[in-house]
Amino acid sequence: MPRRDVSYSADVGNNVPTMRYVPYDIRARLETRLRRLDELAIPFPQNVNEFAMFCLLLACFPARPVSYLEIGCRHGGSLYAASGFLPEHSLIIGMDLPGAAWGDHESEPSLRLIADELTREGYDAHLILADSSSSEAKQELSALLAGRHLDAIFIDADHTFLGVSSDWNNYRTLVASPGMVAFHDIARRSDTPKVEVYQLWEELRNDYPHLEVIWQYGIGAIWLNT
Repeated sequence: MPRRDVSYSADVGNNVPTMRYVPYDIRARLETRLRRLDELAIPFPQNVNEFAMFCLLLACFPARPVSYLEIGCRHGGSLYAASGFLPEHSLIIGMDLPGAAWGDHESEPSLRLIADELTREGYDAHLILADSSSSEAKQELSALLAGRHLDAIFIDADHTFLGVSSDWNNYRTLVASPGMVAFHDIARRSDTPKVEVYQLWEELRNDYPHLEVIWQYGIGAIWLNT
């Protein structure tokens, strides 16, 4: 398992590094997914270098169907890209509330398009269009899991400290042993003062094996029950 202090950062600007630090097959698969998103006219909301490292972590899961949850999907771009690194027949769940403070009022058609695309590709894809802090959302997720645990969660929803802490506390108990929880926007940036994910991340990284990659907004992953 990763060390407790694994991290990588780079300066942001015109000389942002490319995905050369990621194995070729991971880069090629991600580029294929991004081209398909372009064809579907679905935006990709991530820094591609940071997300490539996250995809590398997903590709390390066992070659069997897994259960994956993304909280805060917006139009579904990152949900689609990440799913390409999970085995066929995996349970893929996107949880989002279109029109919420950190969401998009017009994202539901895009999310349904992505869910249909993933189903066509052989995944067991589902959407939960609800507030992640609600009991209804967790009940719907539990019904889909049907006694299973989640192998990985990607949290990219409410970026306030209270909001991201709520998602962490509500869903970490559903993660398998061992399992991974990843967070987007872990970097502390002066140009995004309302983003407070770093506050939770700085707490968690002291308590769990973790990996963080910060080129722009930052992605951090922790491993539970290792």
